Amino acid sequence: MAATGDTPSTTVVAIVGGGPRGVVVLGRLLARLAAGGDGHGRVAIHLVDPYENGRVWPTDLPGFLLMNSRARDVTLFSDDALPGLPAVAGGMDFLTWLRRQPDEDPVAPVGFATRRSFARHLAWARHHLAASHTPGVEVVQRRARVAALAPAPGGRRRLRLVTAGGDTEILDADAVVLATGHQEPATDAVTARGAAGRFVAPPHLIGELDLGRLEPGRRVAVLGTGLTFFDLVAALTEGRGGRFVRGDGQSLRYLPGGREPHLLVGSRRGVPHLSRAVNPERAHPRFLTAGALARLVERPGLLDFRADVWPLIALDLAAAHAGSACGDAALDLDRVLDPLAPGGVPTPFAGEAALTGWMVDLLTADAAGSRCRPRGPMRAVGEMLAALAPAVRTLVARGRIDGRSYRRDVQGWFDGVVAHLSSGPPVLRFEQLTALARAGVVTFAGSRVALVDDGLHCPNLGATLAVDAAVEARLFTGDARRSGDPLTAGLVRSGHARPHRLPTADGAGAETPALDVTRDDFNLVSAGGDPDPRVYAIGVPLEGVHWMTAALPAAHQDDLTLRSADRIALAVLRQLAGAR
Repeated sequence: MAATGDTPSTTVVAIVGGGPRGVVVLGRLLARLAAGGDGHGRVAIHLVDPYENGRVWPTDLPGFLLMNSRARDVTLFSDDALPGLPAVAGGMDFLTWLRRQPDEDPVAPVGFATRRSFARHLAWARHHLAASHTPGVEVVQRRARVAALAPAPGGRRRLRLVTAGGDTEILDADAVVLATGHQEPATDAVTARGAAGRFVAPPHLIGELDLGRLEPGRRVAVLGTGLTFFDLVAALTEGRGGRFVRGDGQSLRYLPGGREPHLLVGSRRGVPHLSRAVNPERAHPRFLTAGALARLVERPGLLDFRADVWPLIALDLAAAHAGSACGDAALDLDRVLDPLAPGGVPTPFAGEAALTGWMVDLLTADAAGSRCRPRGPMRAVGEMLAALAPAVRTLVARGRIDGRSYRRDVQGWFDGVVAHLSSGPPVLRFEQLTALARAGVVTFAGSRVALVDDGLHCPNLGATLAVDAAVEARLFTGDARRSGDPLTAGLVRSGHARPHRLPTADGAGAETPALDVTRDDFNLVSAGGDPDPRVYAIGVPLEGVHWMTAALPAAHQDDLTLRSADRIALAVLRQLAGAR
């Protein structure tokens, strides 16, 4: 089959993935090409994705799905916080764009826009970039899935594309950037359990689940209380005709639509991530400062996160908690992170009603803390964690943390700390969940729940509760070692890619779920340890090389995703210039 599209005199760059990180890479390539004048010759940049707007961000998302990032904090373009990076002409951050759209719902800078609004912003950004008038540069958007990637004649890389209609096309590219995002594993035990009879939905995007099988009135176990959980709850309540109304006392009340299932909610921790402050403040670390970070980066040898990094973080968290204007209770982080099983021992409850009552009290108190002016103590801790996260991202990106400590302490523990305290939903979601519990639509099963043959095992209740169906309300970030994506799996299987290993003090290394890339230019590394100078990767598939890769690029900060995309753009253009 002949390769399609471009003449031999045209340089071809393929970006695989049209979501936020793919669009960011496209923007950085165009900005660098424009800054370099017209000495690059003819360039065609192919943005390849089977979905119109990336898999996670379709523009027809329902309006009841909210973002978990504040409107002011998101961008797809570099800004004044990134000196030295040429700007994209006409580029703007999400909030600026949102304020210029008469058809979008207004939102305060510290508020939370709908996911549909950001999806439309992403579509606008992609079209804006595709219409770029950089001399000699063309942007081609291709609706196809990349099924395979291999060497091609002339030093190029050959991509086998499969369209929605099943047709196969070949694209030969001089450089390829993998921005493939979230991926499911090749197999999943939850799916296998579903074959026994009950409908069991595996971890997945909510919009892709067959929620019609969750029939009205049926008892559905919901496993997970993170951010995907709130999307699922919204889809099964507001999405089925239910409404939330404000009472005279301004508390929220739920009016059922009549088609809701009964949701029995449990997870490892048993409680949702804490809600976000209504009146946020920017935190300023006093211990893990820029100077302290520089000293950690320069210290000889690998760092142990618990021994070398966490003590500084803990001091900053304690200071933030003590300095809050609302409340002065001591910070017992272990109890905050595991309130239903302090010390690992499940707290007993007399039944679902008792546990649900306890949860309603917790949700109500947490919502009050989020509305406290200027902010409650736990919100101050969460905002301090958010301010400290870039320092941890830097240490991981520089390869400074010992691999075993990273797997044990960062992925195995600190990820949960950050998610629970600083990456929770808008406070409205807690108010809605409280209203649903009072309406009897939602009850709670507690912590450390497990789906078994007889139903949902609930240690806090000392019982196994019968359920008609179960849904895992969480997403996989991906794992190069067992990816269900044909492209990633094929690269690893053929030896063109390998899982990443972090260095350890004993020299053995610790494997991560990430694809292995070179630290400076993000070139894909083969099973034999050889970098591919024409293939690059960015974003979620690098979780382990980097940290918090699923986060959207941050506006008005020295953001790692934007910096990484720019380094890839420079490396691509440098490599292509050397090949001419």
